[in-house]
Amino acid sequence: MPRATHRAEPPLIQDRSADNPAATRRAVREEARVRAFEVTGPKPVAGRVRGERVDLCLTEAQAQALIEAGHVVPAEAERPSVAAKKGDD
Repeated sequence: MPRATHRAEPPLIQDRSADNPAATRRAVREEARVRAFEVTGPKPVAGRVRGERVDLCLTEAQAQALIEAGHVVPAEAERPSVAAKKGDD
């Protein structure tokens, strides 16, 4: 019967900033910002149901994840229609 071989664990990655400060990299953090969405999925998003508008403070990655999952779509900018402007004359 063959013996089970024990795999050696990979070496730990050490912080080398003391050895070579130039090699230290910092991840750029994206700032969250308020974005407007319309809920399109069957489940509520931040207490809003399908067809309602919701403003969420998200990063681009978080917003993309919600959109790709089908929960929301970016909200259309609320602009007055041309017909409404003509009626105001």
